Amino acid sequence: MGLFSSFKKLTDDQLRRISLSAQYQYQQGGEHFALSAKLGSRAKAILEQGWGIADKADLRETVEELIERNHSTELEIVKEEMAAELQEDAEIDSEEKRIASMAAIIEKHDADLLVEMETYYCTLCNYIDALDALLANQLISSWDSITARDLMGWDLGRAAFLVRLGVDRKLFKSDEAWELLEKIYQKAIANFNDWEDFGRSYIIGRSLWADSKDERDVLGFCNALKWLMKHPESPWMRVRLK
Repeated sequence: MGLFSSFKKLTDDQLRRISLSAQYQYQQGGEHFALSAKLGSRAKAILEQGWGIADKADLRETVEELIERNHSTELEIVKEEMAAELQEDAEIDSEEKRIASMAAIIEKHDADLLVEMETYYCTLCNYIDALDALLANQLISSWDSITARDLMGWDLGRAAFLVRLGVDRKLFKSDEAWELLEKIYQKAIANFNDWEDFGRSYIIGRSLWADSKDERDVLGFCNALKWLMKHPESPWMRVRLK
């Protein structure tokens, strides 16, 4: 069975919704043109070992959280810390001083957010490490140009892929899967103009999540984006985002 084996079973509208997961699907293999990701036993390993998802309730909760996630405050704090460190008299020259500086910024926003300190700190460190690659691949124009929208594609792409893994594992029936994919799709088309716009956001968001250069692999994911944008076997060549 070839790559197009399930294509005729889907409408264009269905393919648009499934194709939100295309970058994750490209990375993992499987099937681009079916509701199920067609990963067999690997679907179980990805859900349980990669995500800590043991059952349907866990899966639905994770998908819903990804759909609703908003990085605005997180990015605002990260950019404020980066601006502080760029000041000539900053003297933020150690991890201890960086943590103290960031904690002060977080407390200024909302002391209750200090519980997110580890997450925000990791995002800051990952962004600093990824910055040269993001600039070199023209994914961002400057260190302070990034917005919450630039991270949204990563969350929505993962959410769509998790839904399809749920179908693989028979945790979701098809009607439940399409319901969740519709929520993801509506948020995507409200924020992105086309597949390239969405795909760039996926890479930027992933870059701020990954904590090593090898895992981040910005160039590799840019090449995957090029494949999806140009290859005749890509689902993104079959349908527009909207």
